[in-house]
Amino acid sequence: MTKIIEFDTAHLVSTATGVEYRELIIQSMLFDEKVELNLANVTFMSESFSYELFGVLALQVGQHELADSIHIVEASSSVLASIVTAIKRASWWTTPKKEECRSEHL
Repeated sequence: MTKIIEFDTAHLVSTATGVEYRELIIQSMLFDEKVELNLANVTFMSESFSYELFGVLALQVGQHELADSIHIVEASSSVLASIVTAIKRASWWTTPKKEECRSEHL
């Protein structure tokens, strides 16, 4: 079954709202539901909202699970860019840095 989430506001900027949507998505994923995010009404998504929803979600469930569970529809290119940036930022925290790799091998 697929849970459809539509955003009814044009500007998504609040980190608290990002947390609310993330928790809603996680609840759906716990019941093995796929999630469709309809972003047709969204014209702007702040980096803080995007990171709180997509970046933290990627950290919590992993990028592969995120990609398998969520389908994004009707998103503008700028909104998609915000989402991609948030997920990349999150992956930066989980990727070993060159300095860490070098120190492990010394």
